[in-house]
This record gives sequence, structure tokens and C-alpha cells, in this order.
Amino acid sequence: MTDFSTAVIRTAAKRTFALACWSMIVWVLLTWTRTAEQIAVGAAVSVAVAVVLAPLGAVAGPWRLLDPRVAKRVAGLTFVALGRVVVANVRLARRIWSPSLRRQLRSGMVIVPTTQRSELG
Repeated sequence: MTDFSTAVIRTAAKRTFALACWSMIVWVLLTWTRTAEQIAVGAAVSVAVAVVLAPLGAVAGPWRLLDPRVAKRVAGLTFVALGRVVVANVRLARRIWSPSLRRQLRSGMVIVPTTQRSELG
């Protein structure tokens, strides 16, 4: 093997491993269970997803979060996002529970005509 082909194989393997790690993290967060069966199925699905998606391009591995600069930026982004979620929920609760602001809420349905006429359509 030449040095070029070895480098290509290493890059593809690193990319596939990074994708498999991200997929497994997502699997654990979505299922929120840690039984042996769930971990085995999650690992199989993660590897399959990684193999399919690896040719699409470069991927930052989860180990990049261990870099202090990256961890600091991710923590800041998380803090800002959580702060905005809390502010939005407080504003909504205030609008719902305040009688003077409740009149400003206009609830309703959006009706969009479709071309489907059957129940299964």
C-alpha cells in the first residue's frame, strides 16, 4: 500500500468512528435507557448510519468537546439557549395567566385545502 491510500483509509475510518460516536450519543439521548439490548441495537444502528453518512464529508468528533476553547463556547451557547427558553416560557405563562393580556391572545385553527379526499390520503 502506498502512503496516500493508507492516509485515505485512516481518514475514512476516523470519520466513520466520529459519526458512530455522535450517532450513539443521539441514540442514548433519544431512548434514555441503558439496557444491554438497547446498547447493542444502538451500536448496530450507529455503525450503519456512520457507514452510510461517512462519504458525505468531514465530521468533528465528539472528542473535540474536550478542548477547553470549544467546551467554553458550547457551554456559553447552552447557557444562552436555556436562558431564552426560560424567558419565552415566563412570557407565555404571563400572557396566559394575566387577564388583561389574555384578551390579546387570538387562538384559532389554520385550515388549508388539500387535494386528498380519502381518509388515508
